[in-house]
Amino acid sequence: MIDWDKYRSPLELARQLWHIPNMTELTCLPPSRFQTLFDRVYQSTDDEEALWRLGGATNDYLRANPGSFCVPAELPRRLLASQNVDARVVGLKLLNRCSASDEEVVAAITNALRRRDDYESNGGMVELSNFLDRRIPMEAKLEQSMAETLLCALEPLVEDGDNRHFGAPQVMARIKDLLI
Repeated sequence: MIDWDKYRSPLELARQLWHIPNMTELTCLPPSRFQTLFDRVYQSTDDEEALWRLGGATNDYLRANPGSFCVPAELPRRLLASQNVDARVVGLKLLNRCSASDEEVVAAITNALRRRDDYESNGGMVELSNFLDRRIPMEAKLEQSMAETLLCALEPLVEDGDNRHFGAPQVMARIKDLLI
């Protein structure tokens, strides 16, 4: 069992929270304990690395425990504004899991899709798929303007034709199916 309290530095605690060997124990924590650990880092530092690592751990926790924890809207927005690509990808994942509006999520996904960095544009593809997956059970349709924005961002990835971007043609087809 990990003694999370032994990590005094917010950066060291964030690193340990998002450390692969600790992942099983992390995702099994009760939400109140995760909240306590989250707050220890989030409320005590402005260090960008600590915050994006905390964001990564939070994303993993929420994947295993959906809806158990509310991400402060400020964290993904701050990470998305970073110069660090890792921070932006984590910010995109968190934004897609918090209570952000569809418009805000689509704008962030579109920005990621338009980046020249394959890591970030692929992160945009993954989060776009996650965004669409959430809509299907609710039979929620996409507004025309939102769909057009996404389709325009995807078009260059489809035309690229070298399969670097996970299933761009299939995602385009899904968007067209979800049009109002």
